[in-house]
Formats: sequence, C-alpha cells, structure tokens
Amino acid sequence: MKPLDELTFIDDYMFGEVMKNKDICKECIRVRRKKPLKLHEIF
Repeated sequence: MKPLDELTFIDDYMFGEVMKNKDICKECIRVRRKKPLKLHEIF
C-alpha cells in the first residue's frame, strides 16, 4: 500500500475517491470531451 503523499490521480484508489466528487468528475469528463456537459448526462 502506498502512503497518501505518493498517490497520484492515475492511481486506482485516488481516481475512485476523486470521482466521488460530482463537480470534479463532471469537469474531468468535460475536459476530456472538449465540450460542455449537462449534469443529468452523467448522474
């Protein structure tokens, strides 16, 4: 198990924890798609 200060966004655990935040999740998907998202599209 990695110490918390060694975790990055691409680490499975950290990615899962970050994606629990709807605002962060929405922004990550928006940036990847390069266009706006409506919240109901992902939740």
